[in-house]
This record gives sequence, C-alpha cells and structure tokens, in this order.
Amino acid sequence: MPLRARPIAVSRGDSTLFRSHPVRLPIFAGLILAVLVSGLLSAAEPPSYGPPAAAASVAPAAMPTLAPWAAEELDRAAARARELRKRNAALRAQIRRERAGTRSRLKQVRAQAAGRVAQAAAASRAGVDAEEAVRLAAIAYGLPEERMLRIARCESTLIPTAASGPYLGLFQFGMPLWNATPYARWGRDDPQAAALAASWAFAQGMDSHWPVCGRR
Repeated sequence: MPLRARPIAVSRGDSTLFRSHPVRLPIFAGLILAVLVSGLLSAAEPPSYGPPAAAASVAPAAMPTLAPWAAEELDRAAARARELRKRNAALRAQIRRERAGTRSRLKQVRAQAAGRVAQAAAASRAGVDAEEAVRLAAIAYGLPEERMLRIARCESTLIPTAASGPYLGLFQFGMPLWNATPYARWGRDDPQAAALAASWAFAQGMDSHWPVCGRR
C-alpha cells in the first residue's frame, strides 16, 4: 500500500495556515512558477492585428477539372467554329469576286449597247432622204418647198453631216440658233430635225441667220 502525505497543522502565528508535505512542496511551487512565467511572457508579447494563423494556413481552393468527355466536346465545338469562320470568309471572297465580274460584264454590255444604238441612229439618218425631209418640213410650216431645197443645197449640198467650223447639218446650224429651236433635243446632223428646225426658223422670220443662201 503506497504512502500518502498528510497535511500537518501549524500554529496560528505562522503566515501560512496550511502547509503540504515536504515531498509535494517543490511540485506545487514549480507549477506556480510556470503559470507566472507564462503570464509574464504572454503580457510581454505585442498584440497581433493580422489574420488568424488558422486562416493564413488555409490553401486556396483548386479549380474543378473537366471530365474527359466534356473536354472533348469543347474541342470539337471549337473546331467547328473555326471551320465555319473559314467557310464564311471563303463565301465573302467569292461574293466579292462575283460582284466585280458582274460590274465588269455590265460595263461591257452597256458599251456594246451604246455602240449599237449609235450605229442604228446613224443608219436611220443615212436611210432618210434629205430632199424628202426638207419637203415635208416645208409643207408642215407652210413654206415653199423649192426655196427650202435651194437653201439646203446651197448650205450643205443636201449632206446631213456636212460641217464647216462651228456649223453642222443640212442647214448649217450653229449651237446658239439650234438651242433656240424646238428641236434642240435632237442632233444637228439629224436631217429631219434640221429640216424642221430650219422651216420653223424661216416661219419665225429668222432669214437673217442665212445671209447668203437665205436670199436664194
């Protein structure tokens, strides 16, 4: 049976009212000393305002990884998007080429059409009998046919495209007088328009514009 220390009573004049057995005194004194030293050390440490140590030791959460099938789907979608962009760019380039070719062909067609119209107009003018045009215009304005024919022969020898300086046509119209007639929208080398314009001018009393041939 182990021995246990029993407390020993002391006199009233002693400062301690209770004393332990001499075997336990060093242990009790050591515990008190340890508590005092720990309190002094904790009081001497400066206060810490930083984050708690536990929070600092927490590692950031790792990003979740995709499953292999999801990564493959994303790769296939990106490949399809790249292919669609390539096709779109190719289609736009083809449209630009076709538009450029269409504009070029349209210009050629317009030039050919203009040339054909000019040829047709020239053929039409050439096929018109100048003498017949002068006679019909004189009848339209009530003028003597023979007089108008003499003036036309004097001015151009009945050649619709005859030119002399700024004057052109059967009756050798200049631009100022031609623009004053009702037939200015047509060309001066048009035999019918020239004959009608001359008959109109003579009917208006403008004989002075033909100072030489107009006297015949």
